[in-house]
Amino acid sequence: MAKKLRINKRRRYVAPVGGAFLLLALVGLVALIITSITLTNRILDNRSDKELLENIIRPVLMWDPPPFENPADVNPVQLLHFSMWTALMNSEYPFNENQEMEVPASDLDAAAARLFGPGAVELQHRSFGD
Repeated sequence: MAKKLRINKRRRYVAPVGGAFLLLALVGLVALIITSITLTNRILDNRSDKELLENIIRPVLMWDPPPFENPADVNPVQLLHFSMWTALMNSEYPFNENQEMEVPASDLDAAAARLFGPGAVELQHRSFGD
């Protein structure tokens, strides 16, 4: 009978210790799954790229042009409008004494190069009304 008492005293702590280990393993498994899902979402998320593309293409979409493959196929006045709005959205230009805004041609050329690539289009600079 004394032998049975010793065995019971030793085994009395086995179940709680085993339960604690199972609980810790379950918490670790849940944490691993949540971390994997979070990291996968961060890797696959391209929201910042989409926002950058939206900011680049917005001046073109404002004028709602017909679809085109090559910028040379687009009306030159529209190309000038696209470039002008790209330049205006990225910096501020002062008004002159007649309340007219003068945008340097070099800024329009740089904006066209950002939109369509360097050397893709040659702008025909001119002034236009309203």
